[in-house]
Amino acid sequence: MALRGETTERGKSQLGYRVAKELAKRVFSGRYKPGTMLPAEVELVDELAVSRASVRRGLQTLSTLGTIRRQTGQGTVVEEFGEWNLLDPTLTAWMVAHATPDFGLLKEIFEFRYSVEPYISALAAVRATARDLAAIEEAYARARLAI
Repeated sequence: MALRGETTERGKSQLGYRVAKELAKRVFSGRYKPGTMLPAEVELVDELAVSRASVRRGLQTLSTLGTIRRQTGQGTVVEEFGEWNLLDPTLTAWMVAHATPDFGLLKEIFEFRYSVEPYISALAAVRATARDLAAIEEAYARARLAI
């Protein structure tokens, strides 16, 4: 599976992102499960038909998102769900697009939201300006219409 196509400086950074997205897709589809090792960098270079720098940028992106853990001299392992940065919009978008339903993960997300959202909501209400409160009311009204 080749990810090549763009050759500009901007394209090179985009290629690292596309490597990360492809590997995330494989994680979310269950091909690489939490606790398993990813193929070595050189294997990914051949498989994805990209440079080693692009593979490293992609792996760094996933590492930053908490999806993988890179171990010098040992390889790269997929992290358990609890380590993932589930609030990151990039990770969330990839999950929505590529994840097969995993009830364990959904349970963890629900538990997290259940424990954190009341505090965040209270904090937002205390610090809200009149404009913020109007925006909240408007969003609530739109949500009620959608039901």
